[in-house]
Amino acid sequence: MEQRFAFDLTYPPGPPGERIRLRFEGDADEPVVPLIAAAFARLGRREDGTTGFLLSPSDAFDHDRGIQDSQFLLLEGHETARDLRFLIGPDDDAVFLRTGGWGGMGLPEMYDWVLSDLLPFGSTILEAYGAVEFIKVTGRAIEARKNRELRREAESWLRSGSEEVWGLLREAVARSDAWRVEDLNRRFALSPTDATRLMTACGYTYDPASRCYYRLEAYPGMPI
Repeated sequence: MEQRFAFDLTYPPGPPGERIRLRFEGDADEPVVPLIAAAFARLGRREDGTTGFLLSPSDAFDHDRGIQDSQFLLLEGHETARDLRFLIGPDDDAVFLRTGGWGGMGLPEMYDWVLSDLLPFGSTILEAYGAVEFIKVTGRAIEARKNRELRREAESWLRSGSEEVWGLLREAVARSDAWRVEDLNRRFALSPTDATRLMTACGYTYDPASRCYYRLEAYPGMPI
């Protein structure tokens, strides 16, 4: 008898707190994207995978704890139910299913892993914990290291007294046209005064209403 796999995944479609629970199952070698699409259809939603499906840790955007993950698993379309069980791991509640093409201000740089990226790490640990858990831990370690480097760059720039921002620090700021105060603090650990100095030197303008810094060239006509 062919092995079957069942899944109960949460899909967060919009505002924080809004959740849809998807139930689907299939034979081990059955393509999983049609199974996901059928689960959405049973709920009266059309999500056929055109923009792609992603897996993320369920706490990827826990703002109260200052967590913003940047590592995601992309389903390429050829994965089977067996592959999905391997990627999710033993705990369905630890993983969210997301659709591609989403994003916006305040999200970190996003990096998509695929199944073939993970196989060199060995199947034993991935099967025990799930690939999503593995990339969560790996991604947070990468983010912590990047943030340490950027904080050193920011401290060095502040001590220099320079009006110009160059190199890694300038590149990191320029990756986003808008920065929330909370995200600046998380990334650079600057005081409000020092954050204003850095963002002004990089050509950004502060909007008190949204508590964000904007590069106005990217937002023509914005009343600030």
